[in-house]
Amino acid sequence: MKNLKKMIVNLCETSSDKTMSDIAREYGVSRTNITNWRKKYGTITTSTGEVTNNDEILKLQKKNRELEQEVEI
Repeated sequence: MKNLKKMIVNLCETSSDKTMSDIAREYGVSRTNITNWRKKYGTITTSTGEVTNNDEILKLQKKNRELEQEVEI
């Protein structure tokens, strides 16, 4: 299911001939779901020009918290 969500987000970000509404109808999902998926899986360009996504940022934040806890011990 996660791969389908990422694929739909990618379609929304790269498709020049289909709107988000078109894609939502085609895959039988709501625009709200797509909007939420875009927030989680959509690409983000950082100030240094690197491309990442919110999912990756959340993973890195979790790993950072774990490492900070290890340092405290």
